Amino acid sequence: PPADSIQFNLVNILASYAFTLRYFNGEYLDFIPEAVACIFQAFLSTSTFYTLQYFYRCENALGKYTCPKCNILYCSLTCYQSEIHLQCSEEFYRDSVMANLSPDADSNSKSKMLEILKRIHEENEATHGANEQLDSDDESVDDYLDLADRLAGIDLDDTEKVWEQLTDNEKKEFEAFVCTEDVSKLVKAWSPWWMHHCRSKVLDIEEFEKVKKDCPKIKEDIVNFSDISQTPYNSIWSTSWLHMRLHS
Repeated sequence: PPADSIQFNLVNILASYAFTLRYFNGEYLDFIPEAVACIFQAFLSTSTFYTLQYFYRCENALGKYTCPKCNILYCSLTCYQSEIHLQCSEEFYRDSVMANLSPDADSNSKSKMLEILKRIHEENEATHGANEQLDSDDESVDDYLDLADRLAGIDLDDTEKVWEQLTDNEKKEFEAFVCTEDVSKLVKAWSPWWMHHCRSKVLDIEEFEKVKKDCPKIKEDIVNFSDISQTPYNSIWSTSWLHMRLHS
């Protein structure tokens, strides 16, 4: 039934009830009608929702749960969150959040609530963060192209000319990078070919080819020393020179 009809019927019932109470036990009581009227006036002055909540029933006729605030019947979470019951559900969620965040709540409840709030915050910031990442990527590409234009036509082996093309910020970043251990990652570790030693007499063919590839090629058109010099050479000098080259 409509809310106006419900309120009208309640007024008639209360009026008859108050009139009857005036002659309770044959005594005339003036305060009874006024007291009853004041109590139910507060009830009738509330919103239509509070008037209807005592007569609301689930449309599916399967309501088996009871709202802890207004005691209406509902069948599911969707029914509980329906528009006619929105105020109770919102108050329930708000009270739950405040209870979990209150000083009396245990640490486990607080941590769970903080995780939920953090996850919601991260989901909201995901789109905004993606847009910022695209902007930063565009800036990095622009900086790279600008540096490439400045170094165009410059001999990269000439460190002084390359240094002149860098901006003050780039120079500071380079100097700070050199002071860190990350600079060693840019230089590939070099193992001299003459430091390689075969650990076993049996050497795998693939490993042998790899070692052979690292070794410099020996020139085949080397002239004998006796053909270019009449003075015989001393083998000690050749050994000493080789030792200095290897360990200097």
